Amino acid sequence: MSRSQTQTIQEKITEYESFINDKLKIYLKTALDLRDEFEIEASDSADSREQSPQDEDD
Repeated sequence: MSRSQTQTIQEKITEYESFINDKLKIYLKTALDLRDEFEIEASDSADSREQSPQDEDD
């Protein structure tokens, strides 16, 4: 394999690594955003259960 072919392959690998890292950052941010959203929903749900009257004691 010639030197220019090796350099081209290394450049392509670097491009792919950058592309993959960018995608992973997007996926991670999305996952963290969804986690935060579900935590908020879960805490809101727990708050509403605590505030609702308990009918089980009747």
